[in-house]
Amino acid sequence: MLLGKSAGVLVILKGIFENKLKPKACIFLGIPIFWARANNFFIDEYLKNFQTPALFIQQSEDPAIPANNLQELLLGLEVKNYKFITIPGSDHSYDDFSLVSYHIFQFLESSAN
Repeated sequence: MLLGKSAGVLVILKGIFENKLKPKACIFLGIPIFWARANNFFIDEYLKNFQTPALFIQQSEDPAIPANNLQELLLGLEVKNYKFITIPGSDHSYDDFSLVSYHIFQFLESSAN
């Protein structure tokens, strides 16, 4: 199981894309799509047909990409086998630890079954 936040998500996705990482599942917080594209990360390529079980947690108004835009992107890139959670926020800090940890533990419990 791998957990990444912001640029950490990019490292994980790139590692999986290059077959250097083979996690059983991933948890992604605040995926920075706009920053990745502006800095020559091939994020769309990394996500195209992504199939590793994953939990995406994104703030509704995250400046890195709002949750609804990320959901549309994941659908368009045919990402499979994931759960998507939108949480309130607009600052990319993900510091509501009780809310974030609740969703992470729910995902871990459902993955264990």
